[in-house]
Formats: sequence, C-alpha cells, structure tokens
Amino acid sequence: MSCQPMISGFFFQSINFLERVFAEVARWNERVEKKALYNFLVIDLSKNIAGAYCGKLLAGYGAEVIIVEPSSGTSPLRKAGPFCHDRKDPEASIPFLWLNTGKKSITLDFDRADGMGILKQLIQRADVLLVDLGPDKERQMGLTYEMLKEFNPHLVVCSISNFGSNGPYQDYVAEEIQIQALSGMMSMTGETDREPLAAGLNICHYTAGLHAYTGVLMALYQRNDDGAGQQVEISMLESSLENIEIALATYLHTGKISKRGPHPGVPWKSFECQDGYCVVIAMPARNWSKAADIFDDPFLFQGKYKHILGRIADRLTYEEALQAQVIKFKKEELFLAGQERGLAFGMVINLAEATELQQHRDRNFFMSIDHPATGNLPYCGAPFQMSQSPWISSRAPLIGEHNNLIYEGKLKLSRLEIMELERRGIV
Repeated sequence: MSCQPMISGFFFQSINFLERVFAEVARWNERVEKKALYNFLVIDLSKNIAGAYCGKLLAGYGAEVIIVEPSSGTSPLRKAGPFCHDRKDPEASIPFLWLNTGKKSITLDFDRADGMGILKQLIQRADVLLVDLGPDKERQMGLTYEMLKEFNPHLVVCSISNFGSNGPYQDYVAEEIQIQALSGMMSMTGETDREPLAAGLNICHYTAGLHAYTGVLMALYQRNDDGAGQQVEISMLESSLENIEIALATYLHTGKISKRGPHPGVPWKSFECQDGYCVVIAMPARNWSKAADIFDDPFLFQGKYKHILGRIADRLTYEEALQAQVIKFKKEELFLAGQERGLAFGMVINLAEATELQQHRDRNFFMSIDHPATGNLPYCGAPFQMSQSPWISSRAPLIGEHNNLIYEGKLKLSRLEIMELERRGIV
C-alpha cells in the first residue's frame, strides 16, 4: 500500500491549518490596528465639557468623531482659556485642545434649513449623536431620538443637559458650582463654622461625561441584538449625586444628614511637614500600631488610643501631638515610611511634582502631541488601558479642517457645491 495519499493528505491539512492561523493573526492585527471602536461614526454637537469628554473617550479608542462647529463665530470651548503661549487664539484654547484630541472638525450652520439638511445626512450615516443644546432647543430643532429614529433607526442619541428633559428645572441654566450646590455636595464640603465650598474642579461635568460614555457603549452593545438604537439621557444633577456616594445612601437609609466638618476618622487629615503637607490616616486600621516605628511618642499609642473611638474622643489633643511628630519629616520621607509599613499615607504635591512622578513615567501616562498652532505639548494618555486596543494619541483639529474630507468623502458633494455652501456661509 502506497503512503503517497497519506503524505499528501497530511501536507494539505498542514497548509489549511497554517492558512487558518495566518488568517486569525491577520484579523487580530486588523483589530489592533483599527482599535476597539474603529467602525463607529459619532457626530458631536456638544458645546460643553461633559459631551466633549465623552467624545474624546470614544475617539481615543478608535471611533471616528466629527465635531460640528459654527460656520461663523467660534465654538464655546475654543473661546475658553487659558490659552497656549498666552495667545488668545481659538486654535490654542487649552480646554478645547484637551477635550477634542483625536476628533475631526467641520463647520456648519445647522440653524439654517440647508445646514440642517446636511447635518441630517451625516446623522443618517452615524452610529451616535452627542448633543447638549438643552431639551427645549433639541425638540425645536428636531434633534431628539424620537424624531431622528424615523430616518436612522440604528442611531444612539446621547443627550446631556443640566437637569434632564423633564421636570420643573429642565430648561434652567447652571454651571458647575450650581450643580454642586443643588446636589447637596457643597453642604458637606468645607469647615463646620465656615461657608459651604465647591470643589475647585469640574467634577460634575466629567462624571456626566463618563456616564455618557458608558451609556453610549451599552447602547451600542445592546444594538447588536436587534439593530435598534436608543436614547441615552444624562442629567448632570443626577450624575453629581453619584459623587456623594455613602453620605447620600446614609441619608436615604437612616435619615441622617452629613454635615461639613472633619473626617470622622482620627487621624485622617493633612499635617504640616518640613517642606509641605503629608496626609496621615490610620488606615488600614489594623496597621496603625506600626506607625509607632515612625513617630517617636508613646503618647500616641497608649492603651486608650489603640481603638479609633478613643482617638475620636480626644481628637484635638491627639492631632496636636501627632502634628508635633509629623513636622520632623519631609513629606516624601513620611509618605514612603508609611507605605513601607502598609499605611495609606500620601504626600500633598503640586501639578509640577505630580507630572514628574516615576509612577507615571514607568506607565508612559504622559505623551507628546504636535499641533500646528501650539507645537509639541504633553497630554494625558488613556484613562484606562486595554491590552489589545492602545489609546490613539492624535491632536485636536483645526477649525473646519476636515470640511472637504467629510463633505466630499462622506456626503459626495462636488467641489462646486461646497464652494456655493461656503459662499452662502452654510459651511
């Protein structure tokens, strides 16, 4: 019996196996090259931080995000300072550059009928629409999910507003501080005998942006079931309540209202060091006794202070004694001493120090992006890392930079048609 057929069969099976392997490798490389969200088109009409941040995250992992800017005038974020090189230039607005990395830009006056017609052509091709014009204006302009699903049933419409699309506050205006005030957050922030304080950062805007991002991804995932889009509605006020966490849950479950004042734990605050401040807290609680190796004062670790309740009862006395010890250290020295003993100490550093931490260098968190209006500048990298879909680090667009690419490439308008729209101020 000849072995020729057996050899031939084995040979062809091996070839088939290798072809499958190479095909799978090619598909894997394609996924890596195209990123996690490479096949989604997002039209970004947002004017404020939350929507812009949502769009930034979508773009960072591969979605094609097109921001629609005014054909005349300047979009609000481009007017916002500070500006790079202290030059008040809409192309050099730091908030705009920061929140619009990886996006494309077109100019379009969609307040006019012809402009709205063009916008709806883009929306008809889109997977996601980000909009934050306010519930009333969105209804007036026909930019709600119920209106848009008639000609794009696959569309996910993410609407971001201060208070949501219904209720007595739906058309009220607000900035970050008003949202913090109305959420109850400010009532708990600050000293007991002083006025309520707002956090210095746009916490509510960024939280709303993260919720919008999560909602959009969930809607796109659910769309796999039947191809249908849906509305994703974000209320910044509701998003801000998530930041209050246990204090809100405590009130809802027990009726107890949290007030301004020190943290209930002792110690749990920043103490002055030789060169700044260090955060010293007795956490994890089981490790606080190890702080006796750091602070040379038996008073702090005597019997009645072994349990947190004893320290709480003598808060001022205990904190004064601890301050007398902390001042002997430099902040990084104390930070490391605590960490070496499993204590969650932290040093208070400024942004210049924070960006130079070796931790960030080792993880390549900061990266440089070149921009024609500002030159090469550092930016933050991905807010989370994915093993098979690296973050896309590309610059924010110039105003209307992609008009020809989008109008000719996607909408198939002729050059003459685009020139006529430009003449009329529509694009």
